[in-house]
Amino acid sequence: MGQDQRLETIHAEWGRRWSGGAGQVFTLLLGLHQANWGIWLVASEGSPLLKKALQKGLKGYGFHLKSEFGLPTWLSLRRWMGVTCREAMTRGKKILVHIHSRRGLLGTTLVAKSLRLPLVVHWRVAAPFPRLIARLTDAFIGISQASLQAGINAGIPSEKVFLIPSAIRVDDWLPSPGIRDPLRASMGIPPDAFVFISTGRLAPGKGHDVALRALAEIPPRTKPFLLIVGTGETEEQLRSLAQTLKVDQFVRFIPFQDDIRPYLWAADAFVHAPDRFPEGLSVAILEAMAAGLPVIASRKGGIVDAVVDGKTGFLATPGDPQDLADKMAVLSSDPEIAITIGKAAKVFVEQHHNVEGMIGKVAQVYQKALSHCQLARGG
Repeated sequence: MGQDQRLETIHAEWGRRWSGGAGQVFTLLLGLHQANWGIWLVASEGSPLLKKALQKGLKGYGFHLKSEFGLPTWLSLRRWMGVTCREAMTRGKKILVHIHSRRGLLGTTLVAKSLRLPLVVHWRVAAPFPRLIARLTDAFIGISQASLQAGINAGIPSEKVFLIPSAIRVDDWLPSPGIRDPLRASMGIPPDAFVFISTGRLAPGKGHDVALRALAEIPPRTKPFLLIVGTGETEEQLRSLAQTLKVDQFVRFIPFQDDIRPYLWAADAFVHAPDRFPEGLSVAILEAMAAGLPVIASRKGGIVDAVVDGKTGFLATPGDPQDLADKMAVLSSDPEIAITIGKAAKVFVEQHHNVEGMIGKVAQVYQKALSHCQLARGG
C-alpha cells in the first residue's frame, strides 16, 4: 500500500447524517487502520460516522460546528491540531490533512494551512470547486470524471489531480437466500411482480418525483412496483404526488434503513433519477450493482462512469419521465434482460470499484501531496 511509516493522517468529515460519502470515508479509515496507518477523524459531535469510528476503536474527535463561519469551532480545531502535530513531531512523524466533505471545507483548509500541513481534498460531487481552496490544495481527488473536472476547472494543476473512484466490497452485497419472498409478502408485493427500488435521502433534485411520474406513464397491466427507501424533507410531497398520479398502490415508502441490503435483494432493478443534484458518483448505485441489480439512472455527472448504457444499465434524460418510463419498461417487460444486465453490473463493480485498490491509490496520493507541499515551501 506504499505506507510511509513517518506519516499520520487527520481526516475531516463534517456531515451530520449518514450518507454514501460518509460510508466511503468509513471504509477508507478502516482500511488505513488495518494497514497500520496512524489516523484521526475529526467530525461533527454525535455524527453517525464518528460513532461508528469510535465503535471500531478508531481515534475520533467531535467538534460542535454550528456554521461554516463558527470561529470558536475553528479555533478549537486549530488548538487540537497544533497539539497533535507537536506530539507527532516528537515521535518523528509527519501530519497530513485529508478533507472529505463540502461542509467545513473552508475552515478546515485554513486551519491546516495555518499550521503549514499538506492538504488533500476528496471531492465527491460534480459541483464547482472553490478557487480559493484550489490554490491551497496539495492534492485533489475526484471520484468520477465529473468530479475530477471540477478540480481542473478550478485551476488545480494536472499533476495535483487524481481520479480514484468510490469503492465497495462486493462480497458484502451478495444476496442472502430466504429473504426476498418473505420481505415482499410483508410489503404486500406478489413474488412474481417486477420491483424497482430507489434509495437515498428524499431531497429536492434527487429525482424521486421523476421516478413517480415515470411509473405513472407505464400501463397498469404491466406496471411494476417501486420501493422508495429513505427519509427527508420531500417525503410528504412524494406521498401526495403518488396519490395524485394514482400510483400509490404500486409504491412502497420505506424509512431509512441501517442495512439496505434486504430491500435490494427483494428488488429486480434500481432506479436513480436526479435532475438537479450534482452527482459525483452515487454510492447507492454501486451498492445496487454489487447486489446484482441493473441500474436505470440519469445521464448526469459521474453516474455515466458506472452506468454503461446497455451494459450495466440504461441512462435516461434528466427530468424526463417518459424517457425514464421507456427504460423501465424495457427491464420490467423482460426479466431475463434485467438478470443478464445485473450480472454484468456486478462484474463491473468488482473490476472497477475495488476497496483495496482505492485505499492503495489514496496512499500514493498522500506521498504526492507531501512532495508538492515541500516544493511549495522551497524544501
